[in-house]
Amino acid sequence: MTLEVIKTQPIPNQSVSFMLNGLAYTADIETLRGGLYISVWQAGSYVLRNRALLSYAPVGFGLQLVDTLGTEDPEYTGLGYRWLLMGLQE
Repeated sequence: MTLEVIKTQPIPNQSVSFMLNGLAYTADIETLRGGLYISVWQAGSYVLRNRALLSYAPVGFGLQLVDTLGTEDPEYTGLGYRWLLMGLQE
């Protein structure tokens, strides 16, 4: 098993595509009510919907956000370099 970085950008709302365990996914990351939330699609259907992105809290489907400088919850301005979205490859 390995952790892989899913590339994100320091912008408030974005969509990113990635592969995990041989399957293609799309994640929508949105800034809502002062926090970051993620929805994940696979084959045109939601597999996760509006889950809070918090540092070190598993989101589901092998996804987790990691704070490279501590344990703070994320701000979109640090996505991609301070806060990394990680996916577990089995």
